[in-house]
Amino acid sequence: MARIVLVFLAAMLLAAPLGCAAEHAPADAGSRETGVIAPALRAVMVPGDATPAAFRRAAEAAGLHAGAEGVPVDVQTRGLVDADRPRFELDGVTVRHFSARYERVAAVVRDPAALRALARLPVVRYIAPAYGPAEGAGD
Repeated sequence: MARIVLVFLAAMLLAAPLGCAAEHAPADAGSRETGVIAPALRAVMVPGDATPAAFRRAAEAAGLHAGAEGVPVDVQTRGLVDADRPRFELDGVTVRHFSARYERVAAVVRDPAALRALARLPVVRYIAPAYGPAEGAGD
């Protein structure tokens, strides 16, 4: 019986760094952004907090969609639930579609600061440019 308990404890100690505890541990904001924000979006994030107009111009110059409200993004999540929706209502972030079922959020970000704030949400797994059809296109 003691052997079973020791094996169980050893397994728990080995699994802890690999499991959920590691996902929710505080991380360096820079390293989290590097892994969460797609390279195409990171490329248009000028140092500091660019104005919304400068962010849009940089995005357009890089071939990304950009509109008056900002740059549309596809947010892939892990463990998203309906109760998470208020967490996405950040300054500079406009939520267009929220799906807990498919763990996706379609949003528009106004500037690099809003993009970084979105990347810091614990449920966010990856943020990519939205390459979908233009707004108003048919179903």
